[in-house]
Amino acid sequence: ADRAPLCTTMSWDSHIEAMLATGTVKECSIHSAADGGLWAGSAGFAPSQQEAYTLSAALDDEDRMGLLIKSKVVANGEGYMYVRHDAGRNVYAKKGAGGLCVCKSTAAIIIATYVSPMSFESCIGTVEKVADYLISMQS
Repeated sequence: ADRAPLCTTMSWDSHIEAMLATGTVKECSIHSAADGGLWAGSAGFAPSQQEAYTLSAALDDEDRMGLLIKSKVVANGEGYMYVRHDAGRNVYAKKGAGGLCVCKSTAAIIIATYVSPMSFESCIGTVEKVADYLISMQS
């Protein structure tokens, strides 16, 4: 697996703890955007390297994204219905009263879930904020 870049201010686990502490994220993980390798994750949430790589690659390839749109967005063995994406940046999906937010930074891909009463918008805000921070740190 691709080595995690050193983050000068916070460890990868600290980013996980910070996202969970907001109360807007049920579970989350941070992976290598290059190969999907797991860098950190919340207890019981560990999307496979293949799942993370598939999501990361789809963000950079509209044909691959098209396949996800037609089938399901999968993370941690759970299938989610595609909602929308912004090429190169994020993908959002829904399942029942919850959903999935995926956001890519320079070197990492963040995968997070939410469940009601957590809101889609709040989860997105949390994940995007961490991704923006990682981009500012060139991670």
